Amino acid sequence: MKIDLLVCDPDRDTASVEQATANLSDELLQSPYWQVGPRPGGAAPPGSRAADVALLGGLLVSLVESPALLELLVAQVRDWLRRDPVPRTVEMSIDGDTIVVSGVSAEDQRRLIESWLARHGGGRG
Repeated sequence: MKIDLLVCDPDRDTASVEQATANLSDELLQSPYWQVGPRPGGAAPPGSRAADVALLGGLLVSLVESPALLELLVAQVRDWLRRDPVPRTVEMSIDGDTIVVSGVSAEDQRRLIESWLARHGGGRG
C-alpha cells in the first residue's frame, strides 16, 4: 500500500515546508513498519506559492496493507503535528482518496479520520 503525504503550510516559505517535511520524514523513518521516500514529481497544488512545493512537502510511504499499520501511521502523523509549533496540516492520500489531518484533537477530525481509515480497511467504521 502506498500513501501519499503532503505537508501543507500555505503561509510559510518553501524552506519552512522543506524543513517540516524533513522532520516528519526523519520521524517516520524511525519506524520499522514502513518505508519513506520522496514523493514523485507532479503539479503543485492549486493556490500554492511555488511550483516546487509539491515536491518539497511530499513524501511517499509504503507499507504492507494492514489496517493496524495504517492506523499507526495516521496516529504518528497526528502526534507529530501536535508537537510542531507551527500550525500545519498533512494531506494523506490512497488512490486519490484524501484526508486532511491536523494536530487539532476535535471530534469532527476524529470521525473524518475513522471514516477514511474504514474505507481503506482500518478504523472502527
